[in-house]
Order: sequence, then C-alpha cells, then structure tokens
Amino acid sequence: MWSKFSKKSILIVYFAEILGIIGIGFSYLALQRAPVSLVALLEGFEAPFVLVIALFISRFFPKILKEEIKTKTITIKIISIILMVGGLYLIAT
Repeated sequence: MWSKFSKKSILIVYFAEILGIIGIGFSYLALQRAPVSLVALLEGFEAPFVLVIALFISRFFPKILKEEIKTKTITIKIISIILMVGGLYLIAT
C-alpha cells in the first residue's frame, strides 16, 4: 500500500502527525496552568486560521488542496465561524 506514495508525501504526513502530537501536549500543558474556559476560548479561535490557511493553500497550491472558492461557500463558512466565536463568548463569560 505504501508503495504508491512517494517518500516526500509520507514524510509530510509523519511531520504533520508529530506537529499534531506536540500541539496536543501544549494543549494539556495549558489546561494544567490556566482556567479551562480560557484555554477553550483560545482553542476555539482555530477555525478562522484554518479558513485563511485553506484559502491560501487552495489559491496558490491547488494540487495540494482543491477548495471551492465561491461567494456562497465562503459566506457559509464565515457565518459558521461567527456562530462558533459567539459560542466561545458564551463559554468565556
């Protein structure tokens, strides 16, 4: 199964997994040192960054990520992010 993937793509997947594990470790560390509501609030702001990064990758590197960039799609995503941020506000207060 692994033979159809290049070594570079396998290396990228492993690197992404290592970064994910490090991120989870930092998240647990933050939960130990700060209030849970504050950590949840900061973790919740991940969605806008993911949207911006996905738009950047799909615009400049379409071979990596083919994202549909239409007004309707972007509007739905922005509305969902606003709803998430509103929920984070309710958690924090």
